Amino acid sequence: MIMTCSECFSPEAMSPLGQLLLRNLADIVPGKAMLWINPTPDASWRYISERAGNLSMFSQNFADWSSLSGSGAEYSDFPQVPDKLFDHVLLTLPRSKARLEMMLDYARSLLAGDGRLWLFGENTAGIRSTAPLLERGFTAVRKLDSARHSCLFEAAGPGPATVFDADSYRIEWRLDVEFGSLVISSWPGVFAHGRLDAGTRMLLDVLRPFNAGGEILDFGCGCGVISAYLASLNSDVRINMTDVDSLALRSARETMKLNQRKAEVFPGNGLAGMQKKFDLIISNPPFHQGHQADNSLSMRLMDQVRNFLSPGGSVVMVVNRHIPYRKWLDDKFGTHQVLASGAQYQVLQAVRTQ
Repeated sequence: MIMTCSECFSPEAMSPLGQLLLRNLADIVPGKAMLWINPTPDASWRYISERAGNLSMFSQNFADWSSLSGSGAEYSDFPQVPDKLFDHVLLTLPRSKARLEMMLDYARSLLAGDGRLWLFGENTAGIRSTAPLLERGFTAVRKLDSARHSCLFEAAGPGPATVFDADSYRIEWRLDVEFGSLVISSWPGVFAHGRLDAGTRMLLDVLRPFNAGGEILDFGCGCGVISAYLASLNSDVRINMTDVDSLALRSARETMKLNQRKAEVFPGNGLAGMQKKFDLIISNPPFHQGHQADNSLSMRLMDQVRNFLSPGGSVVMVVNRHIPYRKWLDDKFGTHQVLASGAQYQVLQAVRTQ
C-alpha cells in the first residue's frame, strides 16, 4: 500500500520509540517494499510512509491498531505471506522473549536475501540484550542508534528465504480438573503461556461451586482456561471471550474447539462498544500497558462494568492484593464480597442489585 503524509506532526508528541525512528529516517531507502510489525501507536508511521513510499503494517494489539486511524494497518496474528518479499522489516520489541523469538523467525521468512531488519524497543523492556537473538538468524548485526532511553538494532544477511512454521511455536497442555481434564492451546506471549498461573487457579477453585449461567463475558480471556472450565461445568452458558491480543484470541478459539465447547470470541479494548449485557463478567484482569506495569489499567478498561451487567448480574475478578480493587468495586457497586484470599491474590465479587 502507498500512503502519503499531508499533515505535519510534532516529533516531540511522538512516543520515545517513534522519536527514535524519526532520527533514522535518512537510512530508509525510498521505493523499497517495507513492512512494520506492531507499529507504535503514534503518528510516526506517517513520516516513515512518506519516506519509504511503500509501507505495509500489521498489529497484534487491538488497542494499538485502533489508534492507527487512516494508516491502512491490519489487525492480525500472522498475515498471509505476500508473493513478493520485503526489502525492509521493522519490528517493535514484543513484551516477552518467547514472542520475540517467534516474531524474529517470522520476520526472517519475509525478508529478501539482501533485506534489513530493524528491531527497536525501550531499554527498560530489555532491548539492549537482544543482540544474541539477532545473531542467531542474521550474519551482520549492529546497534544503529540509541536515544530516548531506547535502542535500535539493524540486522542484515538473513540468508535464503525460509518457510515460517507458526505451529512449531504453539503449545498444547492439559489441565486436570475435578471432572477430568481440559486441553489448553497457547502461543508465545499469551498470558501464562503453557501453564496455569496461581491467580487463575484460585479463581477456578472459587468457580467450582459457583452456579454460573446465562450470558458470560470472559474479559482478557488469554488462552481460554476460564471459559473452557465454565463451559464444561455448565453446557447451557453462553460464553463470550475478548482480549486485546490477536494471538490470545487464536489460543482461545483453539482451546474451545479442543474441548468441544462453543464461544463467541472477539477483539476488544475495554468494555466500550459491547452490544449486550451479561449475567457474569469474569476476569483475571490485565495490568500491563506494553512493557510497563500499570496498576490502574484494568480499572480504566472496566470503568463502565456495572452498565454491562444485567440486573442481578455480577463481576468476579481475581486480583493482586496490592492494587486497590476493593475500593474501586465499592465506588462502582456500593459493596463487594471477598470470595477467596491468599498472600498475593484475592477473588472479589460485586453484584448489580438494580
